[in-house]
Amino acid sequence: MIDLSGQTRVYLAWYKRNQWPRLREMSAEPDRLAATYDEWLVDAKGQLQELRAQKIAVSRVVVDVEELLAWCERQGRKVEPAAAAEFAASLAQQGRGLLGW
Repeated sequence: MIDLSGQTRVYLAWYKRNQWPRLREMSAEPDRLAATYDEWLVDAKGQLQELRAQKIAVSRVVVDVEELLAWCERQGRKVEPAAAAEFAASLAQQGRGLLGW
């Protein structure tokens, strides 16, 4: 996504520890997700660092998995990473869920 300054901006879906099992349960491809929240967190932090090292503007967006599921159902989408990223971007555009650092 391109922000108002013309810079590429990436919105990373950021999950809550207590919702990780539910995300895996409702995912179209649970085997593509880390088995534990802690494993996912290490991977997500690494992805965040890689994007920032490439000078890409990146924001973390807290995603409630039940809201994600409802959004996917309304959109006729499977719960998968691409859908989560699109949902995170839509939340950010509404000014919802944005985290610092």
